[in-house]
Amino acid sequence: MFTGFDLKKFSIGILLVAVLIALSISIGSEGIVSFDTQIQELVLSQRSDQMTPIYKAFTHLGDFWFYVVVCVILVAIKDTRFTYGIPVTFNNIVAAIARLVINRVVARPRPDEALRLVTETSYSFPSGHSLNSLVMAGTLFLLFDYYYQHNGESLRIYTVNPHPCKHYIHDSRKMGLIGLMLLLYVFFMAYSRLYVGVHWPTDIAGGWLLALTVLCFF
Repeated sequence: MFTGFDLKKFSIGILLVAVLIALSISIGSEGIVSFDTQIQELVLSQRSDQMTPIYKAFTHLGDFWFYVVVCVILVAIKDTRFTYGIPVTFNNIVAAIARLVINRVVARPRPDEALRLVTETSYSFPSGHSLNSLVMAGTLFLLFDYYYQHNGESLRIYTVNPHPCKHYIHDSRKMGLIGLMLLLYVFFMAYSRLYVGVHWPTDIAGGWLLALTVLCFF
């Protein structure tokens, strides 16, 4: 939508939708997939007095309100409103609505409450934190890459009153470093949700599938 139609990305998006539907149906009918408990036990075995406070604090960087604050800041600042703020906010709203629908339809219970280190009240699938982190990080990186490739040219959706990007990355090495940092953020956010005991591994997979679908149609 914002960066122009790409048939290859669109086709991949359709495939991801099919996989997500299949996973949702499987979880809805079977409950817990066999390797869910195996991976969960492996992650929970890594808990320690030193790391637990870190992961409990870090996982809150994936809370809904964290992304609301980021989006509000990006939209409030004039120089980033159209170049970053609106695209990031739009993708996060689409992802949140899609997640809410799937979450209520599948209605998967969370892991046993005795395993949880933080409080969660909604259903488990798909993981909202994993979804939001990948949508946010992925959208930002795609925007960084678009402006890098097009020398700050306006996004294609702005056919009237174009809004070129004044502040974008010019160095490919910086692009690589930022991409790595965003990737690590996404990975450790997902890991933190398993560590604090509020999600099954397939919840993470579902969140990532939905996020990648949103990004494919971006």
